Amino acid sequence: MLRENDLTPYQKAAIATRFASEVKYNFAGYDKFAQNYDSICRAELPNLVNTQSDEEFSEKLQLFANMLKDGHTSIGFSADVTYAPISHKRIGDKIFVTGVYSDEYAQKGVRRGTELVAIDDLPVIEYGNRYVVPYIPSSTPQWSNTYPFNSINLTKGNRGVPVKLTFKNETGKTFDITDNRQSTWGIVNPDMSIQFDSLPGNIGLLRIPSFQSNNFNVQAFGDLFEQKIVPTDGLIIDIRDNTGGNSQVGQIIMMLLATDTIPQASWKTPKYEAAYASWG
Repeated sequence: MLRENDLTPYQKAAIATRFASEVKYNFAGYDKFAQNYDSICRAELPNLVNTQSDEEFSEKLQLFANMLKDGHTSIGFSADVTYAPISHKRIGDKIFVTGVYSDEYAQKGVRRGTELVAIDDLPVIEYGNRYVVPYIPSSTPQWSNTYPFNSINLTKGNRGVPVKLTFKNETGKTFDITDNRQSTWGIVNPDMSIQFDSLPGNIGLLRIPSFQSNNFNVQAFGDLFEQKIVPTDGLIIDIRDNTGGNSQVGQIIMMLLATDTIPQASWKTPKYEAAYASWG
């Protein structure tokens, strides 16, 4: 855990300013800021340097990084954090368990479909918005409204620090589990392979859980396309739980599925010319 105050104010300042320097030179959207980033850094630096513990510093530094509003820019610390042995998903304004990875939880009545209604006596959406959403980098409101409430994000915390989870079963009965964040997880090995099912009306359902290269077999997908997808009269592509990955995998899939040309993304990168700085 980071509750000690091992970092000196000078070290905290060095870490914060190093991050700010990396942003200034390498952040892709630096020219899109509505405010002057140097001014933001000067305003935030005292709050970062004067934190009372390394844990508080790490939290405030994450909030500082998330001011960039970029889902791929974040700061991580090697704290000893863990999660309750469940996975969950947000549907509307409710959170439901999607997986249970502990015999203890199963014996207490937690199963797939059980509703998680509160954490530490706060309604679960309120808890997520207060304690989870601000610390997860995000580029869009829809990501902030979805990702922090999915997977295992809601129960993250320092190992050994208890968290109270309130569940509601299918009969409407609520019950609590206090997890000391020491629970032993069962084996979690999700199937990330592409799956295909046939629905009534000769409609195909293609589930793509990942675009990671190591989860994608080009030859196998080509065979699937020729043998099962081509003969269908319609196709549903399900990427709701896709964890992302390599854009080239997506391009290969689209090359087979698309019936028209596929627009490609353009990109550019800045070039630093030191002399220009001295010239103003």
